Amino acid sequence: MWAPEGDAHALLSSSEPAEGANVTEAPDRAVLTFTEAPDPALTDVQVLDPSGAAVSTGPATVGPKPTVVTVPVGELPEGVYTVTWRVVSRVDGHTTAGAFAFGVGVEPGEAAVGPGVRVPRSPPPSPFEIAGRWLLFVGLGLLVGVAWTATLAFPEPPRAALRLAASAWAASLVGVVALGAGQMVATGAGPAAFLGSSVGWGVILRGIAVMIAGAGLVAARGRWARVGLVVAGVAAAAAVLIHVAAGHANAAGDLRAAKVAAQWVHVVAGGVWLGGLAALLVGVRGEPSNRKAAAVRRFSAVAGVALFVVLTTGV
Repeated sequence: MWAPEGDAHALLSSSEPAEGANVTEAPDRAVLTFTEAPDPALTDVQVLDPSGAAVSTGPATVGPKPTVVTVPVGELPEGVYTVTWRVVSRVDGHTTAGAFAFGVGVEPGEAAVGPGVRVPRSPPPSPFEIAGRWLLFVGLGLLVGVAWTATLAFPEPPRAALRLAASAWAASLVGVVALGAGQMVATGAGPAAFLGSSVGWGVILRGIAVMIAGAGLVAARGRWARVGLVVAGVAAAAAVLIHVAAGHANAAGDLRAAKVAAQWVHVVAGGVWLGGLAALLVGVRGEPSNRKAAAVRRFSAVAGVALFVVLTTGV
């Protein structure tokens, strides 16, 4: 999360023409292959001459493989050309950028990039995105823990647990907004283009799940308290699943579904354990009673299983 680049992002793995190549026949396109599938709506690839003027004859397209980007070019006279790229991974929403040069009948050499060419750089991690991810995880984990503890461990949901659930929901809502803002700034796209991309839809789906959880908390009053908390807990778990599916666990490779499921169970079990503990502590404050003692025993039984699941899926 803290590193500006990593092997899991959409990094350039190969290209045609290759970086530093001297081709005898001018190509009619540049083909770039990435380690993760770029989002077509947020992909920008340009082929530039030494002065920085574009020689591309059309927009970059993704396909036939989801990791391959192709941009057509016009007739290229002898000379050195620079390919610049800026893409956003469909898997994790991270933005990466870079440039390389090739020559047509000319060796690119060390000074391949012309003075008029602006080389894009991968943006550093956005503080908004980092804060958003942490707030979202903490808020959703707390919400899952409060939901099950307040409905199953206690005969009636404690008021203090309901207040904790409201705070957890507020944290997750702020987290979604911050995450979306950070990712939009990193992509350099406007709101319409960002929200219309697969990365933007991932933020929208998280937001919908969080809003459903909020509606459940609004309904969690009086005799509907248990039902409302169940709705909030299920919606929070669904938001975790959406978040995990929009991360590296769902990257190309073997057993993608199993990896997503394992990470989802890991996070939810952590919420059941730690979030449930927080709900238990606020629920048993004050004078001891048989009701509180029974709640502690019920929590301990479930928490033991949750801790085992956390350790197992973590391994």
